[in-house]
Amino acid sequence: MKRNYRYWLVCGLIFISMTCMPAVMMAQPNPGDCGNQDPDLPPCPVDGGLSLLVVAGIAYGAKKARDTRNKNAVNTI
Repeated sequence: MKRNYRYWLVCGLIFISMTCMPAVMMAQPNPGDCGNQDPDLPPCPVDGGLSLLVVAGIAYGAKKARDTRNKNAVNTI
């Protein structure tokens, strides 16, 4: 019985915290114009690290391909 009480207490606290948190949290304020004077441009650049992630993915794929090729070459000898 005591375990069941704790379970419902924890579930109730989680439920209350999940329903109350969105009302308490607020979005960040406007970050500013980031130097853009043209109102048609977005306020800040979107490509923060996307190009680095693409390059890292290509390098990782090349390494995996090279490792697979080397593994197959060793197995055929």
